[in-house]
Amino acid sequence: MTQYPYNENNDYELHETHSVSDDDDDDDDANDDIIADEQIMDDDIYEAKIVNKKTYIGAPIINNTTNLILFGCHISAQSFYKYPLERICDFLKTMSCSNDVLNNGLPEIMQLIQIPIYHNNNSVCAFNSIVMKTIWLRIIQRRWKKLMQQRNRVIQGRTTMRNIRHLEITGHHLPEYSVLPRLQGCLYDLV
Repeated sequence: MTQYPYNENNDYELHETHSVSDDDDDDDDANDDIIADEQIMDDDIYEAKIVNKKTYIGAPIINNTTNLILFGCHISAQSFYKYPLERICDFLKTMSCSNDVLNNGLPEIMQLIQIPIYHNNNSVCAFNSIVMKTIWLRIIQRRWKKLMQQRNRVIQGRTTMRNIRHLEITGHHLPEYSVLPRLQGCLYDLV
């Protein structure tokens, strides 16, 4: 919006004109840049990038009638790090062509699961569903944070005089300090 000191009638009142803002042009240009980087307009190249069981950064779409989470639009890691998060979110929402984008278009880590659809024992097309990986990353991060606290307690316990004396006599740490928690196997109780 630009302000001029007078309007067309030469009254000396403030007159506001509405024009296309530079921010809107920048957003369109940024989306055009992302579209060019991702080669979305070249269907053969873009479709070749969609591979079953591969992990993507993108915006999942939720089907409200069946509660299925579907594969929406995705972006490469290079483009994800090249552009600001706001522009990436705008790009993902715009290119998903759906109002049912999960989490307002915030990028998620998702694994594509292509389910073939058969007609007369011939595969006609594939149904693109996803498995959300971000949820598991958050769970693992929480578990690892707790494990690091336990590891620090064990390491501090191993430096106590009581444990050092026991180690000198037996060659083993005290039972409470003998096992150092690791990431491997930390999710055993979730299964």
